[in-house]
Amino acid sequence: MIIARRGLWNHQNKVIGIIRISSYTPVVIVDVMKNSKGVLVLCNNIDNVDDNNDTLEELCNVEERLHIILEIKKNLATDVLQIIKGSKHEWELCSYDYRCVKDLCKLSGYKVGLVATSAPHSSILSSIDFVSQDYNFYSPELLELYKKHNLDVYIFNTQTEVDGVDGIIKNILLDILI
Repeated sequence: MIIARRGLWNHQNKVIGIIRISSYTPVVIVDVMKNSKGVLVLCNNIDNVDDNNDTLEELCNVEERLHIILEIKKNLATDVLQIIKGSKHEWELCSYDYRCVKDLCKLSGYKVGLVATSAPHSSILSSIDFVSQDYNFYSPELLELYKKHNLDVYIFNTQTEVDGVDGIIKNILLDILI
């Protein structure tokens, strides 16, 4: 399965880019963080966050039902859950932040995952549903460990197929789809 990273390449982290790509790929992964006003916005890089970013609330208000993996920057679990609770979308929630992942496991009924750039602490693997693994730190041994814990495995930072994983997270260019 292909998972679109942040929507269409030329509309990344924009609600319109997420809507448009969802008719081509079943799942979109989007990052969320707070801007200077404390609003949760769609943005993957602290250097690019500003008050003009599309908001998580705007994404929640989209009429079409979407399947979204939401990567939460920092420990914003409570804030995110408060906003998405009434949304009709299918959500999977993940973070690099172990505290955030633990809070999501305790507070939500959603699928929860860890964004891993190295081998994660084994203690967290029994609490989560999936791992979003950086390919630069991927190994068949890690995949075997994840599968022993019945985890879905999504790989990012690769443009090649990886046997045995459940999804590849890719940037999707508009011209590929036209």
